[in-house]
Amino acid sequence: MAIRLDLRKLTLRADRVVVARMVAKKSFWGSDGKRIMTSYSFKVQDDVVGHGDDMVSVLVYGGTVGRWTQRANGYPRFSDDSPVLLFLKKKDDAAFNVVGLCQGVFDFHKDEGRVLLVQRLEGLSFHNNHGRPLILDKTQAFEKIKAIAAQGQLP
Repeated sequence: MAIRLDLRKLTLRADRVVVARMVAKKSFWGSDGKRIMTSYSFKVQDDVVGHGDDMVSVLVYGGTVGRWTQRANGYPRFSDDSPVLLFLKKKDDAAFNVVGLCQGVFDFHKDEGRVLLVQRLEGLSFHNNHGRPLILDKTQAFEKIKAIAAQGQLP
């Protein structure tokens, strides 16, 4: 069970919000030797909130090393170079985590001349079954995200 984050909470918990494409991934055993982790490398196409390097590394639980595969429910997986909107929280000097597990990942979809952002929620369940993804008009969403970030902090 996960805590449902609305657009405001996703934005205010993020250090950076970017449009990016995955360019590489590498799975490895974590330092405890018990968990597989995957580091995804993304090429940033647009900074919506914050700024930084043109390449970002996103670290998640789960992946495949040799003949071993571990799945971690709720953590995002990326398999192609389609653009995504990512809400990122700085983990350390070298990597970010996605805010709210896969809640902080939005895919781009075209619908009758508009571009929509569709939130990923695979592997997550919420109290009171609020499990419908956010679906937002891209232009309006970017304006709202920037306005929320400019407002400041969570209460």
